[in-house]
Amino acid sequence: MGGGSRASVGRRYAPDCGTKHNKFLSRAAAVSTRRYYRPGKTIEGERHPFSMCDDFGCHSIRGLERRPLIKYGVGADLYFKGLKTLSCIFFLVSLLSIPCILSTYTASRDSNRDAVLQQQPPQFFYYASLGAWGSATTVPCGEVTDGSLELACPAGAVMKDIRAYYGTVTGSCTCPETHKPDLNGACPGSPKTKTRCGGKPCFSGTTQFGDACCASYAREDGRPDFRDVEPASGACASSSINEMAQNLCLGQRKCSLDTVPLNCSSSRLIAYATCVEPNLRILGAIRASRAATSQVLSWLDALGAALLLAGGLFLSTRERRAQLQYGRYVRCSSAYTVSITPSSLPKRPKSLDALDDGLRNHFARVLEAKVVDVNFFCEYTRRTIKLWRQRGALALEVDAADARTKLHLETKKTGKRDRKARFKFDESQRLIEEDAQREKGRVVACYITFETETDRAKCLETYSKRTLCQRRNLRFCGRSLRCRKAAEPRDLRWEHLGQYNLIRRGLVLVAFLCLLLLSSAAIYRSRSWKVQRERRHPTPECYLFRGKDRIRYKGDDAHIISSGIGTLSMADVVQDELGERRGYVECLCGRILSERGLKYARNYEFSNGERYCRRWITRKAKTYGVYGGAVAFVVLVELAMDYVAGFLTEYERYASRSQQSVAHAQKLAFLKVVNAAFLIVLIHGNLNGFPTLRRKAERKTSFFGFMRGSYADFDTGWYGTVGVAIMLTLVLSWLSELACYFASFLAFHMSAWRDRSYTCDTTRTKQLTQEGLNRLVVGPPMTFEARYASLAKVIMCSTLFSSGCPLLNVFALLYYATQYLVDKFLFTKFYAAPPTMTNALALLLSELIPIMIAGRSVVAAWMWTAPSLIGDDTDDDELLLSAWAVARRRIDHANALPHVVLVVVVLLMELRRLLKCRCSRNEEEDDNDTTYFRAIRTATLERRLSEKTLKPRVLNEYRNELQRRKRLPPTEEPQFQTLESYDLRACPVYAGEFALDSRAVRRVDRRSVGGGGRGAARASTGGARASFRTSFGRGRESLESALDEEEAVSSEDESEDEIYVEETEPDDDHRRSLAHRRSVGGRRRPRATLGPHNEIEWHERWARDDRRRSNGASERPAWDVGLPQLVVHSPPRPPSPDSVVLSPEEHRRSSVFSPEVAVVVPRAVREARPPPDDLAVVEAGERV
Repeated sequence: MGGGSRASVGRRYAPDCGTKHNKFLSRAAAVSTRRYYRPGKTIEGERHPFSMCDDFGCHSIRGLERRPLIKYGVGADLYFKGLKTLSCIFFLVSLLSIPCILSTYTASRDSNRDAVLQQQPPQFFYYASLGAWGSATTVPCGEVTDGSLELACPAGAVMKDIRAYYGTVTGSCTCPETHKPDLNGACPGSPKTKTRCGGKPCFSGTTQFGDACCASYAREDGRPDFRDVEPASGACASSSINEMAQNLCLGQRKCSLDTVPLNCSSSRLIAYATCVEPNLRILGAIRASRAATSQVLSWLDALGAALLLAGGLFLSTRERRAQLQYGRYVRCSSAYTVSITPSSLPKRPKSLDALDDGLRNHFARVLEAKVVDVNFFCEYTRRTIKLWRQRGALALEVDAADARTKLHLETKKTGKRDRKARFKFDESQRLIEEDAQREKGRVVACYITFETETDRAKCLETYSKRTLCQRRNLRFCGRSLRCRKAAEPRDLRWEHLGQYNLIRRGLVLVAFLCLLLLSSAAIYRSRSWKVQRERRHPTPECYLFRGKDRIRYKGDDAHIISSGIGTLSMADVVQDELGERRGYVECLCGRILSERGLKYARNYEFSNGERYCRRWITRKAKTYGVYGGAVAFVVLVELAMDYVAGFLTEYERYASRSQQSVAHAQKLAFLKVVNAAFLIVLIHGNLNGFPTLRRKAERKTSFFGFMRGSYADFDTGWYGTVGVAIMLTLVLSWLSELACYFASFLAFHMSAWRDRSYTCDTTRTKQLTQEGLNRLVVGPPMTFEARYASLAKVIMCSTLFSSGCPLLNVFALLYYATQYLVDKFLFTKFYAAPPTMTNALALLLSELIPIMIAGRSVVAAWMWTAPSLIGDDTDDDELLLSAWAVARRRIDHANALPHVVLVVVVLLMELRRLLKCRCSRNEEEDDNDTTYFRAIRTATLERRLSEKTLKPRVLNEYRNELQRRKRLPPTEEPQFQTLESYDLRACPVYAGEFALDSRAVRRVDRRSVGGGGRGAARASTGGARASFRTSFGRGRESLESALDEEEAVSSEDESEDEIYVEETEPDDDHRRSLAHRRSVGGRRRPRATLGPHNEIEWHERWARDDRRRSNGASERPAWDVGLPQLVVHSPPRPPSPDSVVLSPEEHRRSSVFSPEVAVVVPRAVREARPPPDDLAVVEAGERV
């Protein structure tokens, strides 16, 4: 039978490691253990770790796939293939983004772009976004009291309209000090009515000149009315100035207006123009209109989104197919088991044995189904698990203390600690003995295993529906019986059964909201501090003073006020500091610091005797400290989120590890996405474009600063502030993740170096047990929850805003490619083999892509229809009142059409998927006729019979199945590759956590069994297993088989001077054990096998069947689930004949099959004289 028995292959190692003068451990055994648990491949019977050059396979559209990692589960295989696929998809999307990047960067109107990039390199993200086009419509404003007024539009723009006022003019071009909002964006007054303030201005908004200001009046739709702020004619005014300005300035880029004498008490000339730039200059030579360019780029952007959507659908299809194909070759015990809700069982049964027999008889009577095993979990059993875990941790300390005593390494400090550990161990043992005598409480979980999958399907069909009026013959003990599908036994968290409830979920939700509000408050306060600093000390445009002689701080020229533009002297700085304070001290002191050093800059005196540079250096140091603290806060939040999400998920008490992993990844992805992008957008945005919603939002989110920012749309300022901040946040989180990987890798090797007393002598160690040395060299298992959360964060944040910031697509490509290389290096060089996972996490990411595309299309439609960027005119009487009217106007734009189509497509796809899932909810089960005991591997049957930890009734069935296999020839039926029983005592994870193989536990349990002879004294695990059965069993199993004669005899000649290490391919049961004690540290009793079976591994049969399908074979085994045939176009070749298995002699010559090599011998060649060259050796999954 496939994947059957396997001889125990191992090696003994002499002690070669320890203290400087005493060698009692084996470094070679530890290295062999590392090779045993590290992911690798088997070549010619020897295990070798993977290398960076090994191909991990990829998803293919047509043809076969290589699956070198499938033996570690579908999860690990799909993770690396998913990274490859996402890298390829974003490579194509990045190619489509190149025209947008070139058109935005080269069409920038900023003539000082190179100087700005030298001073602030992160602004490159701004110049490669839509904000680099600048606003299509600008309103320059100016005012003078005497002389001439000059108005100028940006380069490439002309004046479309102009308004001029001369005389006693009210209002001004800037917001008055009495109308300015505070640092938090709040107005000084409060409204008296819907359209009028009580005294001080109370309606916040933005003037047509772009200044944040507060108005005393409001319109009926809620928009502020700046009639008392913006310019308007007074009592004494010129009537011809407006007509004169239109004749001189319309259609021009620059114009000048002169003042003439007026018979007014006071006169001012105020004029403002509306400048429009209809065309863009791309690549320095191509002139194109904004409307046409934006429409072409919008369609290219929608094409990239459609490509990403197709990639997400391709990923989800392949991931579902991989899990389905995996089930054809690997059976799970959950396919034979159902879970009964505790409320369906009697509250106080006579005994668990009586309840067991009653359930067996009930299903035999009602369904005519045979029940092979019934397992219960009681309420107080979780207390027992906690006590055994505590004793297991203390047992390791006691073992170390015993080794320290034996080697005469005790000190006064360690002696006190060892005595304390022994006392705690004895106390924990006393609590365990008391707990064994207590009642276990009510049943909180019940798992019933049927003989066939057909019986399980009948049970689910009969009892899965929730009903109040169940027929009497279907009830059990007068109660309505309800069954559900059971999780896999290796996935169960037994101590969490019966604890998951809505109260815990509610508390976790409250904790999440508090964490997000705390993070938003921190970001909001840092933004307020930044605004306050910019108001006190504005940042000057120092790039205007480029050149060696443009800034003068020494000589006679430094004391002369500059008259030209582009020069700065010491006298200018003194005048600026005593007057307007435009921040010119930063330009001068920065030049002094770069040319003369810190000491000279601190002691530099200005003409008035002040040392402004010293103040500037102190202020700059504080600013950098705050910025550094903000960066450190972002990094710490990213690092802390994993622990916070893990703690909150653990508090919810999920019943299975798969559910806990998915919930952990979901929570972590949500936290990272909100912290990286959404909070920044909510804090810097406002609802001025939706007047009806703005007031409500301001009242409800005033403290945390939501929607109280400066940007109502995706305009130039938004890209320069929010877009750059999002990009920097993603880059910083990426670098922090890489730093964490490097730190963990470095810390692992530093711990080994510290264990060698900081020397290169590998024969020295501070460890006292072989297990401690093994843990020192074996890396931690690779986990995927945080990795999938980071992948979801990047794909959400990058694609959501990639329409306006196309560089985010390039960032996503670099991220996924780098993540693949880094994880592949860690997987091959550092991590231990990961636990077996399903496709749940992979589907979590791939099924998120369509939803994300829908949200991205909405944001893209809004970005490509921003009036300030594409040049659409919107007069005041055209402003729409309701939010729906504003959205409808943006949707009707031509640029939004492809994105609206994408949204409709995604909604139809999701509706179809929902209806399909609802219609196919009761689809037929797999028509596999393999019975439960026939699906158990031979090696598992032999191990269970030797351990004798299961119930006697189950062990008898195991013994009968072994005898049947001796009589019948082997077959190729799918078998269990992981845990086959729902008995807690069979789970190797808990056996490892309880330290059943530790010397302290064996010594205590030996006393409980009563063995006093040499055989009982040297028994490895018999007493521990006996106590294990007593604590977690039902009390009906005897202890007579705890120390069988074969185990006692085989342990008598055990040599304490040699370390035994098993070197075969580890099972998943062994791999999931935390302590790995069953593989190292003591002599392992050889297993009695059934002889040389003609068997090959399940993943080799998978690759062989794929090759058969590619060659056109149509025959299927009886247990095939009926997958559609893969259509593969390969070169024509004659059909391959049937394959035969190897003879026993050849099987012995190739004792261990490689997990990646399948040997196929043609029958015709086999019956003739087979030369060695006729053996077709093909790697798993390779196209033949």
